[in-house]
Amino acid sequence: MERSDIRIFEGKPFFVVMRRAETMEESCLRCHGDPAKAPADLVKVYGEDRSFHRKVGEAVSAISIRIPLSTAYAQADVSAWKLSGLLFLAMSLFLVASLWLNSRLVLSPLSLIRRKAQQIAESDVHLGEEIPVPSGRELGELTAAFNRMSIKLRKSRDDLENRVIERTAEMRMAIGNLAGGIAHDFNNLLGIIMGNCEMALLDTSVNTIVQQHLEQIARASRRAKNIVKQILAFSRKSDAGRTIVDIRWIIDETVGLLKFSTTQQIDIRWNARAKGVNTAILADPNQIQQALLNLCTNSIHAMRDRKGILEIGLDVVDLTESNTPAGLKAEPGSYVKIRVSDTGHGISDEILPRIFDPYFTTKERSEGTGLGLSVVEGIVKSHNGAIQVRSQPGSGTVFDIFLPGPQVPIPAQKGEKPVDPAKEHHSILIVDDEKELLAALKSMLEHLGYLVAAASGASQAMEIFRKKPETFDLVITDHDMPGTMGSELALQIARVRSDVPIILCTGHLGDALVDQLRDKGIRSVLLKPFSLRQLAAEVEKVLHGEKGE
Repeated sequence: MERSDIRIFEGKPFFVVMRRAETMEESCLRCHGDPAKAPADLVKVYGEDRSFHRKVGEAVSAISIRIPLSTAYAQADVSAWKLSGLLFLAMSLFLVASLWLNSRLVLSPLSLIRRKAQQIAESDVHLGEEIPVPSGRELGELTAAFNRMSIKLRKSRDDLENRVIERTAEMRMAIGNLAGGIAHDFNNLLGIIMGNCEMALLDTSVNTIVQQHLEQIARASRRAKNIVKQILAFSRKSDAGRTIVDIRWIIDETVGLLKFSTTQQIDIRWNARAKGVNTAILADPNQIQQALLNLCTNSIHAMRDRKGILEIGLDVVDLTESNTPAGLKAEPGSYVKIRVSDTGHGISDEILPRIFDPYFTTKERSEGTGLGLSVVEGIVKSHNGAIQVRSQPGSGTVFDIFLPGPQVPIPAQKGEKPVDPAKEHHSILIVDDEKELLAALKSMLEHLGYLVAAASGASQAMEIFRKKPETFDLVITDHDMPGTMGSELALQIARVRSDVPIILCTGHLGDALVDQLRDKGIRSVLLKPFSLRQLAAEVEKVLHGEKGE
């Protein structure tokens, strides 16, 4: 094994070659033998050093040869080392520059494309947003293709949204027409039920079982009436009317409906802390009651396998920045707070954030659709309110609804004053193609003291009216009738006698159509189904101006 190197001896460079050996050879004695025969330059260097001089066959570990070098060669060697260092530095700089350019021209655009694709995957808001195109050919083509794809997806999304909007409008129109037809028939049935129920109550002794059952029927009928009203409002995509209403009345009626339809295992408690305090707000009472029923139904379902307590509380609170509950999205101000709490199985932390999501439900498919709490949240937000829920598994659930208020004045509760009979015996012609409803309406008006002539259609009504037009003080007609509509009948009556007032009864007319009918001579429009009180007030108002209710 040989090893070579350049070494400096006494300031001069030598090329040293070392070879492994065991004994001295004759060829080696030319330099390591007799000093008198050795080269003069070696003798000059090593002199009489006996370690240098050897004999043939003498044991050694290695043999070295030193060859003197010129100064120029040594300098060239040093320059070579320097050149190697510069070359290494240049290669290092080239590598760093390559990495920087790769990051700037390749990795950075690819990372931007990845982030943009992730954004599009999470939300279509970023569709159509173009990425700057880099100069590299391949990357430029890739980015341009990505931009074209994003723009095309955005256009497809917009086209789909437009088609959905158009289709939704068509479906809403179809639903509106269908709901109108259903409402007409359903309101007629409710009118028959409500009319006969109220007449039966008038002939029933107070504080009897029969009276209690009849009152439950009356309450359920009013609830059904409100549901039909909500369906019609939804199909027309119009806001239901809002009025100043005392939340106590809504809760009273809701509790009555719940007790009538809930098992004895559930103890329903109604606790109003704000006694003697104004709890009236500007709201749609039907929607507020719908929200309460949805919450209470969920609570009852959570206690279906056990005995439990459903408690409804009412209070008035003033929220400030310091006392607003954490997480409640409500502006500072005065609020009416409704609390619905139960002792059911509670809600886990994993599920709690999702309970207001549409169609999210833990119930079986046959037990619910997952829209109940979503509807509640929508109703509360539409009233500029806020809702908060607290729950723990096994410890029940508490819902707090905050509605802006209270508003003044509190309106008088409907139904407090008895219905007084008419002071004058006016003659009224009533028209409806539903015979049972016609009979109920006739009975109600006769109870009020009016003289009533009944007709089951427009042709029969005109026949009766033409015989003695001067004898009738008022005409009450249904609007949706086969053959001749109520509005057309009103025009025919006006040609015979123009001064006779006409009340048009309907269950699904919009406000714009009501205004058009009034412009054509219809004195008043009475929405079906109506109570005895509403009928009495409307007839009194039409016959005697605004002196009625």
